[in-house]
Amino acid sequence: PHTGAMIAASAYDVAGAGVGATDPSSGAASHLAVSRLTIGSWNLVSKHDEHLLLSFYWGERKLVWEVLHAGVVRKMEVGFEDVVEAALSSSGPEDPERLVLELARPPRFFKEQMTVAGGAKQANYVYTTDFTSGQASQVSRHILYFAAGMASGQADAMKAHWGRVLKRLLERWIEVHEEMFPAEPHE
Repeated sequence: PHTGAMIAASAYDVAGAGVGATDPSSGAASHLAVSRLTIGSWNLVSKHDEHLLLSFYWGERKLVWEVLHAGVVRKMEVGFEDVVEAALSSSGPEDPERLVLELARPPRFFKEQMTVAGGAKQANYVYTTDFTSGQASQVSRHILYFAAGMASGQADAMKAHWGRVLKRLLERWIEVHEEMFPAEPHE
């Protein structure tokens, strides 16, 4: 846990927020219970552990806020590239952690729709309207609160993963644009 410290991150270092217990290099999703979500004037306080989740879908490169409301899951999704800034802070080792995300564009909104296929229920997600009274569509700053140590517990693993991802992206970009960066300067 971070005592009075703040971890700041750029779009490619959103994992500096240090979330999840899953190894991000595995591509599996990481899920964290959120105790409170604030977007503009809209607030949601979690009633139990699975009422409000922040999920990192590593393989799909997206963040998802999942809200269970009246038995239906509603969610907001943003791509990793849409996170322009992330900062995790805590007043002390026993205090709740606060993750502030600044988004470049509004999230996409979905709601769960149950279907029956072959006698088994299956959840599908369909586009829906902003369920935050319009706040998530208008306000770029999203603030998530976690129990002490919840988000910072994996900070080093997340930073290491994102460092590798950024290096691969940079190498690929240079490879594609190689003609713009000759090995020897022209004279």
